[in-house]
Amino acid sequence: MPIDKEQRIRRAEELFMQGFNCSQSVVAAFADIYGYTEEQALRLSAGFGGGIGRMRLTCGAACGMFTLAGMDCGSITPGDREGKSHNYKVV
Repeated sequence: MPIDKEQRIRRAEELFMQGFNCSQSVVAAFADIYGYTEEQALRLSAGFGGGIGRMRLTCGAACGMFTLAGMDCGSITPGDREGKSHNYKVV
C-alpha cells in the first residue's frame, strides 16, 4: 500500500524527534520513492542540518526539499539550460 502524504509527514516528525536534523528527516521520509535506503538518505542529507553545516543559513528542511526536487526533476545532461530552469522553478 502506498505511503500517503500524512504518513510521510509523521515519519519526518518521528525522525526529527529521534534527533536527526531537519534535512535528514525530510529526505529520509521520501527515500523509498527515489530508491534510497533510509540510511543512504540520512547520510546524503546530513551536512545540511543547522542551516547548512550549522552556519544558520538556508533552513535544513528547505535543503531537504531542494534535494528531493533534484532527484525528481534535476537535469543530468551537460548544458541542459531548459532542464536546469525547470528544476529551479520547482525549487
